[in-house]
Amino acid sequence: MPKRSKKSKSKRLTLKQKYKVIKKVKEHHKKKRRELKKSGKKPKEPKDPGIPSQWPFKEELLKEMAWKRQQILMQEKAKKEERKRAREEKAAGMDTEEGDLQQLAALHAAASDKQQDYEARKRARLTADGVSGKQGDADNSRRAFYKEFRRVVEASDVVIQVLDARDPAGCRCPDVERYVRSLDPNKRIILLLNKMDLVPREVGEAWLKHYRQELPAVAFKASTQQQADGLSRKSSSSSKGKKAAAAAGGSSQSNAAAASFAAGSGCLGADTLLQLLKNYARNAMGGKGSITVGVVGLPNVGKSSLINSLKRARVAQVGSTPGVTKGIQEIHLDKHIRLLDSPGRP
Repeated sequence: MPKRSKKSKSKRLTLKQKYKVIKKVKEHHKKKRRELKKSGKKPKEPKDPGIPSQWPFKEELLKEMAWKRQQILMQEKAKKEERKRAREEKAAGMDTEEGDLQQLAALHAAASDKQQDYEARKRARLTADGVSGKQGDADNSRRAFYKEFRRVVEASDVVIQVLDARDPAGCRCPDVERYVRSLDPNKRIILLLNKMDLVPREVGEAWLKHYRQELPAVAFKASTQQQADGLSRKSSSSSKGKKAAAAAGGSSQSNAAAASFAAGSGCLGADTLLQLLKNYARNAMGGKGSITVGVVGLPNVGKSSLINSLKRARVAQVGSTPGVTKGIQEIHLDKHIRLLDSPGRP
């Protein structure tokens, strides 16, 4: 009996042999490409075998391909003619370039003249509009401030006109007092001389004496402290003297108050003013028990600072620039007194 062969008849390779063959094939193809590149020859493209003779509808397919080829040739011809026509037009345009330049220069000059004329008319119009616009803005501002002023005066039982002690006559407005009396003769008017620390004592006393001949006048110095609350307040005289002066509006309290103003950041004169307002609330307001006090005056005389000093807190916005207060601000001083801050009259 013949012996069996121990060799395996399977053609399967190990992975090592398989990858070795693949590597050898890649190296061979790489070598061929390198040699072809050195020789400068292009690789031969595979020849188109064409349409098999047994292909169904072969004739129709050949006709379609011929028609497509003809369309491509016609498109190429049209592009060629278009390029030729463009070259001819460019050559003709070079001959008329000088005439075109002259025409463009004339157009540019005409456009420049028109632009200068337009800008001159525009500047004149803007100047006229600016003048009228400024007047219109000023008129609108005055109307807005007057509207707020009327609201404050109409809602107030007592009107405090704040005056700058450095120029009381320039800050006082008799039209305001006449308007208040025309609305209601029973409305009270108080003249408050603020910034008394900025004038000599004799001058302050003389102004207080002069104004007390017509209306109740109070000397005042607003607090200049910067904290949000707890603003200090200094007493100018005894409680008994304050009550007598607040009720009668006499001159004894004014002299003592004016003598007590000195350098410092605390408020002075608030006790006198509060006592006067409390007397009005208790006696002169028809038994209501509470009053509304409107604070009016020119810009930057210290209306909001006056309210902050009375409230002993920064409840109203203040600033060194005039016009910080834009509208009415309502502050409740206590259950008997309500303050209305108004924007300054321009």
